[in-house]
Amino acid sequence: PTIYWMLAPFAIIAFAVTLPVDLLFVFTNNQFWLVTSRWLLGEGLLMGALAAVAGIMELVRSHRLRAMRAAWIYAIGNIAVLLLELSNFILRASANELSFIEVSLSVISVVLLLVTGWVGWELIGLRRRMS
Repeated sequence: PTIYWMLAPFAIIAFAVTLPVDLLFVFTNNQFWLVTSRWLLGEGLLMGALAAVAGIMELVRSHRLRAMRAAWIYAIGNIAVLLLELSNFILRASANELSFIEVSLSVISVVLLLVTGWVGWELIGLRRRMS
């Protein structure tokens, strides 16, 4: 396992848990859940940025990895998740409520994470077969 594969799960889990926490806030209107979702997004962004740096270094360093279409789909998808969640974090930075946009960004991010997770699983299989 590379450093990327050690860092990425922290971001993935933080982003994935943000959606149910958002829904808890929507249904209970308890500010605790709003604050928790901000912290989850912040942690996810921090760990995601670290994982992105490690992943880009791995992609640049490996000719075989760069040649795989799945690697590029995986990388672009995860960068898109980071950008969506950064937008989500900025939108809710000083808000006391969640709008449809913030919850929608959480939903879209989770769907994208499911897609990149599937592609990542395929990528691991491809890399093992190439070794």
